Amino acid sequence: SVADEDKGLALGTLTVFISLLGFIPAPIIMGAIIDSSCQVWDQSCGVSGNCWLYDSDKFRTIIHLVPAVFTFISVFGDLVVYYYSHELDLYGDRDDDVELEKPAANTKEENHEESRLLDAHQDHSHPHQDPETPTPTPVPTPRLLHARTEEELNLPA
Repeated sequence: SVADEDKGLALGTLTVFISLLGFIPAPIIMGAIIDSSCQVWDQSCGVSGNCWLYDSDKFRTIIHLVPAVFTFISVFGDLVVYYYSHELDLYGDRDDDVELEKPAANTKEENHEESRLLDAHQDHSHPHQDPETPTPTPVPTPRLLHARTEEELNLPA
């Protein structure tokens, strides 16, 4: 697991390693495999050089069979990952989906309660209260906060 602020660096590092493992050894390995089908090598000063003659049947088999085998291994690995990936919960994605569900619409009773709270908040004169005592501010229920913002309710910030 990687911290949120390090995900970019981790992804970049992973890309570098995949590129190094994919682009550097592959041409060297394929070159050695192709050279295995050589029949006549150039010899100059006791050092072997380029291949002059390839066994065409062996070359054709190798040049098609080796990539096919690696492709099969890769597809098999992809299928294994696909099969087991349904059980993964990466970064808590499933929990986020549940939290993002919309709240149900307000009922008539809740709208009436909201109006009553607004009226009580705007009416600062209470007949049974001492004028020196501050008026308590009604607190909207959490459901009302989901339905409206403080601006829409005209509540002080």
